[in-house]
Amino acid sequence: MGAAVQLSVDDGHIRSAGIALTAVGSMNLRAREAEDSLAGAEPTDEAFAEAGRLAAATAQPASDVRGSADYKRHVVEVFVRRGLNRALELARAS
Repeated sequence: MGAAVQLSVDDGHIRSAGIALTAVGSMNLRAREAEDSLAGAEPTDEAFAEAGRLAAATAQPASDVRGSADYKRHVVEVFVRRGLNRALELARAS
């Protein structure tokens, strides 16, 4: 499973966010509800956690030898949160 995130921050608020997921459905997915939850929000742990939960709800993984669907949804949540935190670090550094 993989997650790609993009974050644009302006004056302490998130201007826009992009969240894409792969290998958790029949095709690559955009977590649009998670993206929308971030637009205009302050970049906080709580906002990132909520975006992670929404992204996990978007995922449609199948249980297989690599893990259960529930485990894969959990990994989506964790990867999205981590990705958003890293994107925020990079946005602040530039």
